[in-house]
Amino acid sequence: MGDNDISRQFDGADQRRDYELRLSTIYGFSRSTQQFSGSEAQETTSPQYRVDLHLVTLIAAAEHRSGAALGLVFPWGAILRRDRPAGGSPTAVQETYDVGPGDLELRARQDIGRIFGLRGKYLPRLVLSLGAVMPTGPYIPKSTIVAPGESAPPETDKYASLGRGVWWLTADAELFGALADQLGWYAAFYTRTSLNMAENGFDWGPEQRASLGLSWRLWPGRLGASVGVDWQRRGLSTEMVYDPLVGQKVRTTFISGGGDWVDVLPSVRAELVAGLAATLTARIPVYRYVEGLQGVQGVAGFVGLQYAFGAGDVAAAAAKSGLAPMGVGDGAPGPAVADVLAAGRYTIVDYWATWCAPCLKLSPDLEEFAKERPDIALAKIDVTDWDQPQLDRYLPGVPGIPVVDLWGPDGKLVKRLIGPQCNAFRLELPVPAAPKP
Repeated sequence: MGDNDISRQFDGADQRRDYELRLSTIYGFSRSTQQFSGSEAQETTSPQYRVDLHLVTLIAAAEHRSGAALGLVFPWGAILRRDRPAGGSPTAVQETYDVGPGDLELRARQDIGRIFGLRGKYLPRLVLSLGAVMPTGPYIPKSTIVAPGESAPPETDKYASLGRGVWWLTADAELFGALADQLGWYAAFYTRTSLNMAENGFDWGPEQRASLGLSWRLWPGRLGASVGVDWQRRGLSTEMVYDPLVGQKVRTTFISGGGDWVDVLPSVRAELVAGLAATLTARIPVYRYVEGLQGVQGVAGFVGLQYAFGAGDVAAAAAKSGLAPMGVGDGAPGPAVADVLAAGRYTIVDYWATWCAPCLKLSPDLEEFAKERPDIALAKIDVTDWDQPQLDRYLPGVPGIPVVDLWGPDGKLVKRLIGPQCNAFRLELPVPAAPKP
């Protein structure tokens, strides 16, 4: 689970500020109790393959309203062996393989649709990413045959390491789309390639990952769920070992590395309060094929928290569009508005879209208010499928929705509320006149 995994949640929120900032933390746990050879699994008594993995991942991301984003992923974890080998202390049931930081990842992302101003209810979003992974986590070399007179690497009795000792180049492509108002889909492909060898000459093989899934808004603006299928492939690695037959080190295939993993990932996401969301995800193995003999992690669980907030001034962002925003006293910009204004009454016009999570949160409040105030009319305008000329005509200079307009009985604009301002719509409406005695 990383920054892209969280961003895949189908919320569809539009950018309302110059910048959207996200801070996330994810805790994950998995346990290995089996060793695999090919696709065959068997219970193992060897402590080499019986390990627990605890991993806390910190994620920070900043996204500009243009769709460009930068992300930082920093893992910290512990790999624990759950029993000692034969002859070990009978009281020691855990041994530390590795505790500390993992490898730091930097990623640049771009929503391609925002570059060209593409919008639409069923128009997929394409997000491309390019990044690098730095070897910030300590690398523990595996045990290997060394040449005569050469010292073995330290701690070669350990078989797992949080750091991998090399630089990686990563490239990702993600697609998000909608099938219905509350149903979405996603597809993604990720790849990474090592740029150098580890200090002991170990050369990691390339890795690929593909995901396909569906997302639902069970309770718009509050609760969502998704389920996906995840396939991972790890290419064969090579290593330098001493060959006594030729009397020197030779490069050879690392026989217990690489393979294919297929998992199902069900997930639930809840919006707790404004800007704060929690996620609960499981990784359930359905297929394994490994080269050589490997320990394989079983069911894994992840719990995450994400806090998102905006930065930058809405008015300033609107001004950057180059279009003159609507102001107090302006008339209806076109028939879409003119036809819904109630003659002789104040009218609230709510611009919304199916992909706009803040709009869905705001809608029940507006509808409840309209029931309380029969002297004020409520009109809702769905902009889901509007093209750019329509948006420029009715919402000029607006960086995003929701937008709520208050129109007077004379058909003139009294107030335009944008983004978070919409939540204070009650304060902008006239107080009803007291009944005559």
